[in-house]
Amino acid sequence: MNNNTNTKYGYLALCYHYIRPDADDPFPRILGTKTSEFKDQIKMLRKNFQMISLDDVLNLSYKKSKLNNEKNSMLITFDDGLSDHFNAAKILHENEVKGTFFISICID
Repeated sequence: MNNNTNTKYGYLALCYHYIRPDADDPFPRILGTKTSEFKDQIKMLRKNFQMISLDDVLNLSYKKSKLNNEKNSMLITFDDGLSDHFNAAKILHENEVKGTFFISICID
């Protein structure tokens, strides 16, 4: 990590698309992060970053508040919210991390 990166007044955002089962993946042609990898990544991110929520981002943007912490801040988001994100939400909850899910409302 670059120690010169100053996110005291900002944040980093990480967007996931698919969290795929380790075995018996019903959609093997869709690339994504395996569940076991996702668990390890969340633990690493929680250790190295101040995990923030969308509310924190909105407060930072509109209320001109500052992120008051010693670590760089990280927002986790999920695109294409399908059923595999339900398991991702469980993993986040187990690790006391908030995430923002963008749910698809129409799938053809």
